[in-house]
Amino acid sequence: MVQTAYHAGYFEDPRAYSGEAVADVLDISPAAFYRHVRTVQRKLFAALFEETQYSASIANHG
Repeated sequence: MVQTAYHAGYFEDPRAYSGEAVADVLDISPAAFYRHVRTVQRKLFAALFEETQYSASIANHG
């Protein structure tokens, strides 16, 4: 789902397609699309920031 949004240009600035347009292509509601995007973003940010904090912690205590 997020891969479709990525390739459709949803994450570009300005956006090539709106969330509603991507949801329509995927045959889901806009609310479901936005919920899924937020979930994926939250997981990516958690992985990025937790890894960064972990790496910084090791560097400071290594």
